[in-house]
Amino acid sequence: MKASGHEDVIDIAATEWYQTSDKYYYYTGSVDNILPEKYMQEYSGVAYLRLTYAGGESITVYADHSEENNSRSVYRIAHAAYNDRVLKSQAAYSNKITYDGVKTYSPYSADRLSVIKSFADKVIMLETELDKVVVAGDFYDAPYTVTESFNETTFKNDVTVTPLSGWSVSEAKGVVFNGEALAQGEYSIGDTCTLSLEVASEDISLLDINSESEVTQWLFMDATKDFAMFPTGLLNTDPEYCYEDGEDSAIWDYISGWGAASTPYPGARIGKYIAKQDPVDGRFYYDFSDVESLELHIYSSMDNQSVQFNLISEDPSSDGMDYYGKMLHFTRGWNTFILRRADFSSSRTPLGWDRITQVSFSANGWSQDGVNSTATSLYISDIIAFDSVVGASAYSSAELENAAVFAIGGYYAGVNGGKYKTTADNRNAVAFEENGVYYLPVAPIAAAKGFEGKTYIDSGVLCVTDIVEAVEYVLRAGNKKYTVDGVKQEFSYAPIMREGALFISLEDMMKLFGYTEKYVDRMGVIVLSGTADIYDKDADYDQIYKLAEECIYVRPTGDEIIEDFNSASGGKHPYLMIIEDGFEKLRY
Repeated sequence: MKASGHEDVIDIAATEWYQTSDKYYYYTGSVDNILPEKYMQEYSGVAYLRLTYAGGESITVYADHSEENNSRSVYRIAHAAYNDRVLKSQAAYSNKITYDGVKTYSPYSADRLSVIKSFADKVIMLETELDKVVVAGDFYDAPYTVTESFNETTFKNDVTVTPLSGWSVSEAKGVVFNGEALAQGEYSIGDTCTLSLEVASEDISLLDINSESEVTQWLFMDATKDFAMFPTGLLNTDPEYCYEDGEDSAIWDYISGWGAASTPYPGARIGKYIAKQDPVDGRFYYDFSDVESLELHIYSSMDNQSVQFNLISEDPSSDGMDYYGKMLHFTRGWNTFILRRADFSSSRTPLGWDRITQVSFSANGWSQDGVNSTATSLYISDIIAFDSVVGASAYSSAELENAAVFAIGGYYAGVNGGKYKTTADNRNAVAFEENGVYYLPVAPIAAAKGFEGKTYIDSGVLCVTDIVEAVEYVLRAGNKKYTVDGVKQEFSYAPIMREGALFISLEDMMKLFGYTEKYVDRMGVIVLSGTADIYDKDADYDQIYKLAEECIYVRPTGDEIIEDFNSASGGKHPYLMIIEDGFEKLRY
């Protein structure tokens, strides 16, 4: 390609086979000397063969091609290659690279990664993380930092990209946000890069926990005005009204002072929930019977404000309003609320979660009069419904009902849908790999199956009884011999005693407890079950990642945290001061 960059098409001749096998011959081509100004340009290639028959006739055969699937840019390739890491060494990922204190493994050496990074550094890569803007890429060590603030006038985040020492913003040839290149007029480059981005409702998939989730439009509540509005237009109560972007949204049609509510009408919907009509009394309602928890994202312009959030389920036979309610308390900035059904209090006689006749917010009443400031504005962004309790164990998915889940370096294991520590009293006893053999703790299996007896003792002998099947197991560290109801048997590898727990090999674990299939993922997740190919490493990436998190990260309960704080305070003033909502989050 000429330095001018004006040629639209180039022809790359393959002079030899790139790779061969018993069935296939492979050839490839590459383009070099691409100017930095062209790093964001998408290049689309199509392979072809020109065949000449013995008689001299020639034909050309082209490969299948689509612009979407066969287009690449320098920055996309560089970022994908740089972030291509796994947490466990494999044949194709043998180069250990430490990132933020975590050992990762890459197909590329440190020197090659440095070259790849020099291409990636030519483009500022940003993405959303909940309601924030962050540097894109799990392992990308960007030469810049990102700061932001929410703009209450534009409903956007004002973002500043500041260079680190040794790099200049002027080196950036463009900005990419959530995978899409921004037009030059959407950002400004000087000593820093500044831009304004709408992020609040961009990506809800990060919040989706084994469920369908939907999001409403923004709702703006201003204490100084008796109306609510969306950033896309004024409040509209017309049942025929449809947003231009086609998104499904609640129509907030009931305004009383500082508050707003959505009342069902023919065709109304909140996300996937479409208003239904009672055949007897003709009233419309939402059926939230499958909602186990809700997540709300709300911005407050001031500290120490509140709003009453109600799911109204009106009973015509009772006096007063019937509802499920929860008081929400705000600090200045973004506030995230995760509410389970149990977090709502019932007032009077609500008909049920399958008969929600109105969804409302109110900053008046409920002991709030005179408490909230009339100078406060609230910006209600995501309202996300989950058909499972947010934070529920990843082990509880249906395919793991009769399975065992471990992770290399994990302090917990999942057995038959339950979560168990690798030992009862020592969090340092974790699954590990030694000389190419995976060793797994026996204690979680014993605990899940309700075995009686000691599961581990200092002498390295494990003697437990399966009280259901009346079978006694005796295992010894360093000895391949073991007994099942007195019958001597032999492991492939001798059990190992480590950190007060007994470990046996993956293969021996399968043999001992009857698992017929194993799945070992590059993230270090190990699943023993009776189901072949229980996961696909690509299609099921999110679930596998959740399992890795569930096994590896220690998450003490709220009661444990409170107990630790009380113990550490020595009877003096507590170290932690929180309001009721914060306490509930810790406890649950």
